[in-house]
Amino acid sequence: MTGNPRTQQAGRATTEAWYRGLVVPGAPRDAAGEELLAGERQDNRIGVAPAFMTDIEHTGQQGSFGDIGNVQLSRNGELVGGSGYPFDVFTVPAEDAAYELTLTTRKTGSPAAVWKRSTPTETTWKFRSERKPDVASQGLPLLFPRYDVPADGMRTVPAQDRQRIGLTATGHAGYTPGRLSKAAVSFSYDGGETWHAPPPRPSPAAGGRRPWTTPGRRGGRSRCGPNSRTRTATPSCRP
Repeated sequence: MTGNPRTQQAGRATTEAWYRGLVVPGAPRDAAGEELLAGERQDNRIGVAPAFMTDIEHTGQQGSFGDIGNVQLSRNGELVGGSGYPFDVFTVPAEDAAYELTLTTRKTGSPAAVWKRSTPTETTWKFRSERKPDVASQGLPLLFPRYDVPADGMRTVPAQDRQRIGLTATGHAGYTPGRLSKAAVSFSYDGGETWHAPPPRPSPAAGGRRPWTTPGRRGGRSRCGPNSRTRTATPSCRP
């Protein structure tokens, strides 16, 4: 995980929050902190390369010490191909079609022993695409959900009612989303065997944050973070 280069001024104190929210894939960033391209279509080729992990301000790429992932692309329900890495380029037909792109990331081995929160993620994007001869590069409409939770340094939250979890979404250099118009979240306490829906959504005045009841004994702490079966519907954006 890396931050933006900066020059520290003598006598000036600065603060920075690392690993805030949930650590999930996102748009890569350049040295100035600007979003880079995460996915595009050129002619009959679709390429994707999101950042392996991000928090609210920082990004990280896959390392060789327990970071693993893969990506798969389907077209009209049929598998186009996949890669044992969290990035790839796929050859596709020219005609318009419905695509599903699924990215998984995971930490394993000894690094996972100390990285105890948010070790695996799975994200699926759905979009339509076709060849446009007069367009050299078409940015893919990839949204990256961003969760803001009141977690402490050990990635836990108090086991009490009325916790609030913020949900926003960002695009990348090839796609600027409009205002969020709809989002759906479900959660599981048993590794994905059964799923639960949160209470009805709050009013717009709530600022995109939802009251939440965390499992566990009241007054204790609950772990917070997605697992390999966490199901998150990609938020819908209104242009």
